[in-house]
Amino acid sequence: MPFSLFKDHGILGINARNLEYLRPFNRKKAIKMADSKLATKQFLSTRGIPVPKLISTIRTHIELDKFDLNSLPDSFVLKPNAGYGGEGIIVAEDRNGFGVWEKVGGGLVDEAELREHILDILDGKFSIASLPDIAFFETRLVSAELIPRFKANGLPDIRVIVHNLIPVMAMLRLPTENSEGKANVHLGGIGVGIDIASGKTNFATQFNQTIEELPGGISLLGHQIPYWDQILRIASDSQLHTNLGYLAADIVIDEKEGPILIEINARAGLMVQVANLAPLKKRLERVRGLRVDSPEKGVLLGKELFGKVAPKKQKLPDKIIVNYIEEGEVLLGEGSSQKVMIELDPTHETTAIDFELSEKLDLPKVGESDNSVHFKILLGGKRITTVGELRDLSKDTYKVILGRRDIQGFLIDPTSQEEKVLPKEKLIKKAVNEFDYRKCDKKLMTLDKQIKLLYHLKPINLFSERKKFFANKKYNPIFRYFKLNFSAKELLSETRKIKCP
Repeated sequence: MPFSLFKDHGILGINARNLEYLRPFNRKKAIKMADSKLATKQFLSTRGIPVPKLISTIRTHIELDKFDLNSLPDSFVLKPNAGYGGEGIIVAEDRNGFGVWEKVGGGLVDEAELREHILDILDGKFSIASLPDIAFFETRLVSAELIPRFKANGLPDIRVIVHNLIPVMAMLRLPTENSEGKANVHLGGIGVGIDIASGKTNFATQFNQTIEELPGGISLLGHQIPYWDQILRIASDSQLHTNLGYLAADIVIDEKEGPILIEINARAGLMVQVANLAPLKKRLERVRGLRVDSPEKGVLLGKELFGKVAPKKQKLPDKIIVNYIEEGEVLLGEGSSQKVMIELDPTHETTAIDFELSEKLDLPKVGESDNSVHFKILLGGKRITTVGELRDLSKDTYKVILGRRDIQGFLIDPTSQEEKVLPKEKLIKKAVNEFDYRKCDKKLMTLDKQIKLLYHLKPINLFSERKKFFANKKYNPIFRYFKLNFSAKELLSETRKIKCP
């Protein structure tokens, strides 16, 4: 079995991440701050970490009623404070008339829709624990060109995984039409692996599969990420200040400002392993317990430990290419020789020569042996001095057999003798599986978005029932839920239509 299910291949899973890295290295206080984008930005900006400029915040329904949405700039980003997975974010790139904005990735949003979306944010629709949240507006960043000729449908960012102040793995996240302008790989964005030492791109993944090129036939390999050392330093500095032992720093390269930290994540996803075709667990284990005094040292260590250095090409000695049966010469005294046919047989250890030919050429015996002789062979311009066993080769076309011991300087053409190669297998045409898994995955994602499971699982009266329960521990809470805003029967019918082999 070439791939053992029970062998540790160094790939980090969700359970291992939670038990071995989140629980021991990320304290609750630090996680709480990381879960609040506003708290994180304010805390890190005062410590010299570049973050996007905050435009405004809306904390309550009353503040929303009083807020003039037309006071917003033509371009902005609306985010939930405790959002996760890219949910609930609206990126407006231009104002298209009074109270109407164009969204990145296509589509329009008017003032009424924007207010409705902010209400969803305040009600906790997009928060991690479905608790009441804060909506805030910040300046929209414009990404510098990272890959020539590739136009992303949104804002690309660079995710750097840091542990023990050492950047251990990184990827470039490219938003696509499938991800609706968001850089999240699990939504259909493209994750491109980055070599830690050089900052150059290597591999890529989309929809949990490796891809060889970007849309439009653009190559993935060897694109240099600008400001690479500065990006690694920002990621390491962020860990130092937040005291999160394991974190992911999401950094955008703005075309005017350069690298800017947009978010830190205390529960970083694991697709970075697929993007780099490298196991994350092995890298984390390698840096655990190392004494790192500063982010500068952490960056240097990360580049030294995890950079991919091209192996030096080993120059192999020149070898002579020959067939299984070649014409050669048995060298005799005084410059004379005898032409013979020679078989090169790697299945034999020793060399052999025909008994009659040996008698004819009067080859010297080896010591007192009657079964071995000394002789010299010239084959392909190479002189071979050897000892050969005497055999009866009268029925064969060749009179000398060179064994493994004497053919080390030759490369044998395997097609030069048909009977020496394995019989050709009959080609069996297998039925080609033409099922479009990507299309199936897209249908499932569309259905999942309509369901909004977390939204419907959150009780309407959660806080009032909690208050009653803590006032009287014998009280049995009775929860009420939002009515379904979709037809469950229709979605079930659509789901059954999807046939996946």
